[in-house]
Amino acid sequence: MNKFFLLLILFVASWTATQAQITAPAKAESEEYAYAKYLEPLPEEPDGHVYIERVLTLPGEVNADETFAKMKEWVERCMKDERILQYNPVETDEPYTVCKSVHQDLIFSQALLATDRADFSFCLELKLDGNKMIFRMKRMSYRYNGDNPDRKMLRRSAEDYIADKVAINKKKTKLIFGYRKFRVKTIDLADEYAESLKLAFWAK
Repeated sequence: MNKFFLLLILFVASWTATQAQITAPAKAESEEYAYAKYLEPLPEEPDGHVYIERVLTLPGEVNADETFAKMKEWVERCMKDERILQYNPVETDEPYTVCKSVHQDLIFSQALLATDRADFSFCLELKLDGNKMIFRMKRMSYRYNGDNPDRKMLRRSAEDYIADKVAINKKKTKLIFGYRKFRVKTIDLADEYAESLKLAFWAK
């Protein structure tokens, strides 16, 4: 009987180890997939400033004036978000384009006694081009002092925090620790705006 139990224990141990070998690569693969969208290169303007762009295609016929009015309404609704610290209109000569200079709270993590956050500044630009709405976050910068409220908040441009050359390793396979949270949260915010815009124009 003791021999039987010994064999059973050895079998279970062997099976557990095999399962661990099988599932470990899958977990790593899953983690890599989770960061895949953040590894996609960020476009740059001719002067080297990075920006994030999302393009939405409107279905059917588009009445430019009506759609532009609805775009402006959507932007004003977004500016009422409690994370928005301040915003101002930006003059533009581009037709069917609305721009806002935005200062927004960007929360990385929250704990009972400390919040890791940055004051995120950017230009929100929404443009109608035919049946496409082009959403951009550009001229981005951050004021950040880590989780130390007594430390002076220093302003750094997006080129210092989220550009490909600083936030992604040379092999283009991983985000650099320290810059990762800035790139992830900024891209997530752009996707949040894009999803809100889509719901506003596709809602029945």
